[in-house]
Amino acid sequence: MFSKKNAIEAGKQGTFSVGSARETENLQWVKYKNQKTGHGFSAEDANALDDRLRGKKVDKIGLSNKKDGADRIVTDRQGNTQYIQTKYYDTAENTVNAVFDKETGQFRYKGQVVEVPKDQYEEAIKEMAKKIREGKVPGSNPHDAENEAKRLIKQGDVTYQQARNIARAGNIDSLLFDIKTQSITAGCAFGISFVIQYASCVWNGMSQKDALKLSATAGLKSGGIILGVGVLTQQFLRTTMGRSFAVFTSSISKRIIDQLYKSEIGKKIIHKLATAILGKQLAGAAAKNAVIKLLRTNLVTSTVTTVVMTMPDFYKALISKKISWKQFIKNLTVNITGVASGALGAWSGAIVGAALGSTIPIIGNVAGGIIGGILGGIGIGVGSAIGAKKLFDLISEDDAKIMFLLAQDSIVELATDYMITEDEFENKIASKISDTITPKWLEQMYQSGCGYCNKRVIQSQFAYKKLEPIFATAILNREKIIIPNVGKIRKIFRKTYLVYFLEYIKNKIRIFFGKKNVLAV
Repeated sequence: MFSKKNAIEAGKQGTFSVGSARETENLQWVKYKNQKTGHGFSAEDANALDDRLRGKKVDKIGLSNKKDGADRIVTDRQGNTQYIQTKYYDTAENTVNAVFDKETGQFRYKGQVVEVPKDQYEEAIKEMAKKIREGKVPGSNPHDAENEAKRLIKQGDVTYQQARNIARAGNIDSLLFDIKTQSITAGCAFGISFVIQYASCVWNGMSQKDALKLSATAGLKSGGIILGVGVLTQQFLRTTMGRSFAVFTSSISKRIIDQLYKSEIGKKIIHKLATAILGKQLAGAAAKNAVIKLLRTNLVTSTVTTVVMTMPDFYKALISKKISWKQFIKNLTVNITGVASGALGAWSGAIVGAALGSTIPIIGNVAGGIIGGILGGIGIGVGSAIGAKKLFDLISEDDAKIMFLLAQDSIVELATDYMITEDEFENKIASKISDTITPKWLEQMYQSGCGYCNKRVIQSQFAYKKLEPIFATAILNREKIIIPNVGKIRKIFRKTYLVYFLEYIKNKIRIFFGKKNVLAV
């Protein structure tokens, strides 16, 4: 069965899928597939992520591939800046050797610290100290080689093996990394869903305690789904099938953005979009390529989101037989509409928000884009999902509605069979029926008829049997009816016959004398 609540959730998840795609696109997952160097890129991503989670500002400038440039710039809360070069090789010796020029033997990364595997830190310091004593690090003090080495070497947050595991799908290290990556978006989803649900509960007169319970449940559901979708997406993209699907979605997104970029207004839209969603000023080819990649990944996350949200219905249709395939197709279509519209709304809202934000200095492009994306995504996504559901309701009734109508017929039949009075129904039966007929109960009712050619008859029998105890209980306290003995009954019959006989004679006499017949029988 599919409710308005499900349609709203589909719209919200479509909105959050954009944030999930942004977090995924912030990684170098395309390069993970390289057996020789993939773990180096995963190490960069893992260490950068841990810096972000510590509250530090991270700028991954290494994506520009500038020769001997830093992989990232990290700024802590005190404003201290560090240029970091990440190197992950199988041994500490090889890791340290990688930062020295093969021809000159000199240190290549001036002004940078070298981030090494967590398990190689101590050995890497010793190796770097040797290089310093040999005079291969300009500006360092050979007489204080060990302290100079400690200044140059930074311990990474993951080991060499963990970095290799993160680059592959289907292991604990990569799963934990994906969970951490998507935790920010999941936290955002939790917060937004919590606030929306809480406001709705309060406006409907619910107590604060009950409102908080329902809001926490709604928040956990939304956050849990987006976390699961993000993790599944990133795991999927590490597989051959996932990368092939990404190539397909990339070709679609490239055609869309290329076409849009041909016009001046299209260029402005793409530049605003890149700045708003990616959180940094971008223009020209850089903005265009960034939006193409983000749209590619968002198409993947939206697909995974739809699959995740549809799996329970698929199970109910194929395995448990709790819904019909017609209902499944209807639910799937509403989910697709909600997720796609939510994502589209987030993109559109980000553009509008960024444009408005640029006119208000206190807000700015980035903040305006984020706010606009959330409002636009949820507004358009939820509205479209609900609209799609109403449209399909006109075309095809939900299984739940059909079951409810059959249950109503069974209630009428039971009321007749048990000779229920209006007072008994209102005071003893109605509330219990309302508590009994829930969405799950209607699913069980539908399920009872699966596999039978006369399924509607079986489903009606299910409703009659399940509801009958309510009616049986309602008449237990009725006043006992005691039938008089045979003698009394015969006496009453004789009196009744005598009264009617006398009336009959009286009226015959009246007719004889021309008076009107007044017999009232």
